[in-house]
Amino acid sequence: MTLTATVHVAGPPQFGGLRQQCAPCAHVLHDYTGTEIAFALQPGEPEPPTVGHWTEGAQVARVDGLSYLIQGRALDDDERECRPAS
Repeated sequence: MTLTATVHVAGPPQFGGLRQQCAPCAHVLHDYTGTEIAFALQPGEPEPPTVGHWTEGAQVARVDGLSYLIQGRALDDDERECRPAS
């Protein structure tokens, strides 16, 4: 069985990076809103670290719940671009 990855374009992070969607099709790339996230602060750290998110405009491939970054290369045969939302 061959899985096909859908390639999305990361939109701007929302809610301090807790949520991010694809700019063209609005597919949710990650959503941690409503989730408690724990950070261990080290002595002398001024504030908690930020939540990781994709750089705006990055090409993010999604397949079977996994994500990976595609930058600076053509799509492989098992990767396709997302369709813009209408």
